[in-house]
Order: sequence, then C-alpha cells, then structure tokens
Amino acid sequence: MHIRKFTLVELLITISIIAILAGILLPAMSKARERSRKSGCLGNMHQIGLALNMYIQDNRYLMPYCTMRPSNPPAGEIGFPSIAAVLQPYANSAIFLCPADIDKKWFTQEGTSYEWMSELMINGKNVDDKTFVIFGFKEFIMMDYDNFHGKPGQLEAKNYLYLNARVTGKPELP
Repeated sequence: MHIRKFTLVELLITISIIAILAGILLPAMSKARERSRKSGCLGNMHQIGLALNMYIQDNRYLMPYCTMRPSNPPAGEIGFPSIAAVLQPYANSAIFLCPADIDKKWFTQEGTSYEWMSELMINGKNVDDKTFVIFGFKEFIMMDYDNFHGKPGQLEAKNYLYLNARVTGKPELP
C-alpha cells in the first residue's frame, strides 16, 4: 500500500491559489460591508424622521428646541436637550447610532451619531400640518456628524434627513 503525499510545490501552489482568491474577495466584501452600513444608517435616519413627525403632531406642529452638540452646546443652546433625548418617547435609542460610527465616538460623546441642524434656525419653527414642511424651509434637518460613508469632501460621505422623513445620500438643492 502506497500513501501519496503532497509535494512542496503542490502545497505552495494551493496556498497561492487561496491567497489570490482571498485577495479578490476581500475588497468586494469590504465594499459590501460599507454599503450595508450606509443602508443601516439610512434606515436609522428614516426612523428618526418618523419619530420626529410623531413628536411634531403631538406638539402643535412645532419643531423641538434641541442643541446640535450636547457635549459642547453653541451659544443660545445651553440647557437644550439633544434630539435623541427629545425623541426618546417615540424611538428606541439604538437608532441614534450610525452603524458606520465604528468606534462610537460621536454616539458616546453626543448620545447620537447624527447632528441636529439647529444652526439653520429650525428650533421651535412652525410646521405645515398638511405638507410637513417648515414654512419657507427646504433644507435637511439632520446629517451624520462625521464622514462615515466616504472621504471628506465627498457629498456622499454623509446621509441627510429631511422633515418628511426622507433620507438621501447627498444633499439636495433647495
């Protein structure tokens, strides 16, 4: 009875084929993982938009007063809660964590991975109860704190939430 063994050349060829396949598959898997994170973020922001719409309906069609950066509020927003705190009765706090906020830096620091656009003077504004548009306002109301979904300078690096709970991968012109 003769037992055939692998030769060193056969073993090296097998290892190199596996390495080549891994080299081909890993970038594709990485891109798929990034698309999955962006999609999860879009879903989270949509849920935040729906929670905000419920809040607005319960509060005489007025936008909440929130600070854009709870850990270091801008002048005029000291004492204002975060959007996550305001919407807590309407939404699970898990939706405020962007899946691409890998180290949870922003979520830990601010209680959310998403920035409330109070600098656009949306706090306390009236919302049209039929169209769900802030009177005279067509800008997004929230966005990712950081370039979670691309390189700095790319419009697609962040996701943007509009008042009607629509979320886009780049800002739309008013």
